[in-house]
Amino acid sequence: MQIDIKNRIVIITGPSTSGKTTLAKKIKEMSPVNTAIIAHDDIAAIIDQNKTEDEKNEDFWAIMIEKIGESLEDSENKLVVFDVLGIEDVYIYSLLQMIELVSSYYDDVTMIKMNLPVDKHLEFAKSRIDNDPNVKLYYRNLEEYWRAIMLQRSYYESSEGSLESDFFVCSEYVISDPKDVQIKFDLIKNKEKQKIKSFYC
Repeated sequence: MQIDIKNRIVIITGPSTSGKTTLAKKIKEMSPVNTAIIAHDDIAAIIDQNKTEDEKNEDFWAIMIEKIGESLEDSENKLVVFDVLGIEDVYIYSLLQMIELVSSYYDDVTMIKMNLPVDKHLEFAKSRIDNDPNVKLYYRNLEEYWRAIMLQRSYYESSEGSLESDFFVCSEYVISDPKDVQIKFDLIKNKEKQKIKSFYC
């Protein structure tokens, strides 16, 4: 599958271990312009896990807002890729709203939704639990890890999930194999912001 990247912002979303980070890194490696990655896991890793869920959620979005501001205000970053665990549609709506409010970004975005076949997803999960020590901190074995992933998939595919939701973005792609993706860059230089256009129009 070919992904045409024409916008400054790319959002990659989907359940854990569905290839989001692999694809984000591939985009950055191939990009002809300076590219920044904002990753959900990187932000989550620096949050105090002893806090309550509400406190952790507040901390997460506070850091996310800071990262959005830093990345989009830096004119050297011609492309910003969000690698996020946005299985809930409300997560993606919140992210889009924050991008618009924090940085006054009114152009379109490229939305990439990961949707691996179950057997390939399981293959990725087996590989990750064998090779990623961070996963072993949270899950005792593959069965427990896979159960958590399947719960995420179930929500992601539901009516409240982000897979089937329309976020009114310019381009949307659903990817079944992140290793079988061709990327074409067609970024418009010095594109003027559309002052009237909104993510929700």
